[in-house]
Amino acid sequence: MMSEATKNEIKAWITPGLITCFWVISWSTVNEIKGDLKKLLESKAQTEVIIPNMERRIDNVEKRVDVVEERINQRNGAVQGLRQ
Repeated sequence: MMSEATKNEIKAWITPGLITCFWVISWSTVNEIKGDLKKLLESKAQTEVIIPNMERRIDNVEKRVDVVEERINQRNGAVQGLRQ
């Protein structure tokens, strides 16, 4: 059997090693999370730029559709006027 002094010496060497391993794994995880957050923020920034651009393009398309509808209505009115 091991003596109490040997057990304490082993604990004295293992404990800092275990703490160091835990710290390294935790630090690695924290850095991975930071990287993921940076990617998400970049993606969000791109999305925030894309959405207003799309809204502006949709507004332009809606204006053009309104103009075409108005022209169609004018032509239909002119045709109905000719038929009467």
